Amino acid sequence: MSKTVLIAMSGGVDSTYALVSLIKQGYEVTGVTFKINNNANTIKSIEDATKIAELFNIKHIVVDYTEVFMDQVIKYFINTYKSGKTPNPCVICNKQIKFGELNTLREKLSLDYIATGHYVNVEKSNDKFYIKKALNKKKDQSYFLNQINPNILQYCIFPLGEVQTKEYVRQVLTDNNIEIANKKDSQEICFIEDNDFVNFLKEYIPENEGIIKNTNNKVIGKHKGTCFYTIGQRRGLGISCSKPVFIKKIDVSKNEIIVSEEYDLYADTVKIKNINMFADEFLDKELVGKIRYRSDEYEIESLQMIKEFANIKFKEKQKSITPGQYLVVYYKEYLVLGGEIT
Repeated sequence: MSKTVLIAMSGGVDSTYALVSLIKQGYEVTGVTFKINNNANTIKSIEDATKIAELFNIKHIVVDYTEVFMDQVIKYFINTYKSGKTPNPCVICNKQIKFGELNTLREKLSLDYIATGHYVNVEKSNDKFYIKKALNKKKDQSYFLNQINPNILQYCIFPLGEVQTKEYVRQVLTDNNIEIANKKDSQEICFIEDNDFVNFLKEYIPENEGIIKNTNNKVIGKHKGTCFYTIGQRRGLGISCSKPVFIKKIDVSKNEIIVSEEYDLYADTVKIKNINMFADEFLDKELVGKIRYRSDEYEIESLQMIKEFANIKFKEKQKSITPGQYLVVYYKEYLVLGGEIT
């Protein structure tokens, strides 16, 4: 009897490749598409996913998660900026929606597995499941999975984990006469058109003018509201200085933004909370960490667990460590833990 799998279908290239791969492997596949809002991108995704499901003659369901997405992702996004921090909605969406709700639906439908179009691997060793980086390191998305429930891994299939190039993925779709083979990759934040987060936030948060100071406590400009800025930001500050300056600190309680020269943005110690542990047996190994998705990995000198927090010291100073973002720790190819930077 064929194993059954519930696959998240976005109507995009990667999830469609995952679907093709699963069918070729003999799985009995059910597709699901989450409706998270009413914008044009979401409607188009549902239409494309429906056409693909019809092409392969698989069962396909559309679930309206608009209210859930608003409560668990968009409100988190807005409130994090309100608090002077910088959110990572993809991390929270993966935790709550793409894996949390997906696995709940799998249980309701009594299916064996869930599958997504993420570039990541899962490995079983000694009855334990681990997240490993994808073979394609440029596309690896293990960072974004750092907050998912480790217990879900036993049900996960990631067909893109061993794929070397995106060109190969598109070619497979072309060979199967799938129209979306050359569809553009999705934008960074799916619920914000044109990635203009400032205009998005202005729909929910009124402007609240305050002052911009330098590290010598001198007022050098004004801002439109602390929630519209982020640590390390240089452009869009509306100030003129003899040397380039960057946001060093956002003080919501005083409605102030403090800027500094670039050299003053570096630190080697990070404190994290909301720690999600995948592989504590690697904590005494030679670890590396990254403080945001697009940052490089750097060697960790020490990692100290203190109750619900962890203090991490890097061997090299890191630029613009940003509260609200996630620090992820690896041992070789293995995801060890993730936590929110405080």
